[in-house]
Amino acid sequence: MKDIAIRIGQRGNLATLETLYPAAFPDEDLLPLVRALLAEPGSLVLSLVASVGQTLVGHILLTLCGVQGCDAKVALLGPLAVAPDYQQAGVGA
Repeated sequence: MKDIAIRIGQRGNLATLETLYPAAFPDEDLLPLVRALLAEPGSLVLSLVASVGQTLVGHILLTLCGVQGCDAKVALLGPLAVAPDYQQAGVGA
C-alpha cells in the first residue's frame, strides 16, 4: 500500500466526507451526525483525515461530551470512517 498521510481536517473536506461516510457505512446514515459535530461551536476537539496520494481515504472526529453525574468533559472518539477499498489496511488503526 502507498504511504498514508494524516492531517488536520479542513472545511473543504466536507464534500469528500459526504461520499466517504455512505461508502464506509452503507447501512447507516452518519452524515447528519458528522455535519452537526463539525458545525457545533466549541465541541470539536480534533478532525483528522487520512489520504493516499490525493485521495481522502479516512476520517475521524474527536468531540467534547459530558459524562452523566460528573462535571468533567471528555473527548469522545468517533465516528471513524475508512473507504471500503482501504479497510483492513491499517488506515483506522
